[in-house]
Amino acid sequence: MTILVLVTLLFLARNVLFNSDGSAYGTVVRFEQAYGYVISRATGLARMAAVPAIIGFVLVVSFRAWTRVLGAVMLSAALYVLWIMQARGALVAAAGAVTFVFLFGPRKGQKFVAALVALVAFAGFLILRGESFGEFWMHVTRNQGAEGFASMSGRTLLFVNGFDHWMHAPVFGYGPQADRSFLDVINAQNALLYALLCGGLVGAGGFVAAMVVAWVAMLRVNVGYQRIAPRDRPMLMITSGILVFSTFRSIVENQAAVFSIDLLLQYPAMIYLVLLHAASRCPRPVIPPARGHHSSAYRDSALPKTGIANDALARKRAGVTLLPMRNL
Repeated sequence: MTILVLVTLLFLARNVLFNSDGSAYGTVVRFEQAYGYVISRATGLARMAAVPAIIGFVLVVSFRAWTRVLGAVMLSAALYVLWIMQARGALVAAAGAVTFVFLFGPRKGQKFVAALVALVAFAGFLILRGESFGEFWMHVTRNQGAEGFASMSGRTLLFVNGFDHWMHAPVFGYGPQADRSFLDVINAQNALLYALLCGGLVGAGGFVAAMVVAWVAMLRVNVGYQRIAPRDRPMLMITSGILVFSTFRSIVENQAAVFSIDLLLQYPAMIYLVLLHAASRCPRPVIPPARGHHSSAYRDSALPKTGIANDALARKRAGVTLLPMRNL
C-alpha cells in the first residue's frame, strides 16, 4: 500500500518533481549548500520502494493466480520509483537483495523463469525508450559513471572525518546523534561509523554482533530450507531480502544504527530469521493418532527394528492392537 500511495503522489506531482530527464533526484533536499554539500531525499524515498520490490518478487515466484498479479504490480511500481529516484545506494542494495533471494532458498525454478521474464521486460523497456545500455548505465549512475561509485558522492571524505572524531572517544562515543555535532560530518552516512560515533566500541560491538548472528542464521536456514515448512518459505525469502538490502545500504547510510523506519524493518527480519533457524534445528515431535485408529504407517513405526518385526509377539510387546479389517 505504501508504494502505491507513493507512486500515486509522484504521478500527481510529476510536473513539479521531475526534471526534463524524467528524474526526481535532487528535487527535495535535506541540507542546503550552506553546509558545503546537499543531501537529496531521493535515497529515503527509494528505500520505501526497495522493500516492496523484494516482497513483489517473492509473491511472483511463490504464489499463483491473483497473488502473482498483485506481486507483479507491486514489483513494477517499486522499480519505477527506483528508476526515477536515481538513488544509487538503494539501487545497488535492492539488486543485491533480489540476487540473494534468486540464488538461495526455495523456488529456484520459478525464480529462473521470473528472471527470464524480467530480462525480456528490461530489453523491451530500453527499446521503447530508444536507449542503449550505456545510456541506461549513465542514468543509474547520474551521469557520473563508475567514478561516482568510487567516491560515493563525497562520502569518503565524511568517513575520514568521522573516523578521526571517533578516535577521541573510542570506547563509549559521544552519545545519540553525535555525527550532527561535527560540522565536517553532519551525517555519518554509514551504519558502522554512526554506531562508533554514538556508542563507541561498546555500542557498535553489540550492533555488529547482532548483524553477524542474523547473517549466520539466514545463511544456514537458506542452505537447509528443506527443513522449513512450505508455509514459512515465502517469509524466509522476504526477510532474507530485507536483511541483505539493509546490510548493503548500511555502507552508504546510517540505516538501522539510528532509531528510524529502517530499524523497524530490519530488526524484526533479523529476529524472525534467528527464531526460524532455531526452530529448524529442533526435532519435530511425533503425534500419535487417536486411540483405536492406528494407521499402517504408525503401526510400522511403533514396531521394534528387529527381524521379527512382523511377528504377532513383537506387535503385542509394542502395544499395538490390530483391528479387524471391517473396523478400519
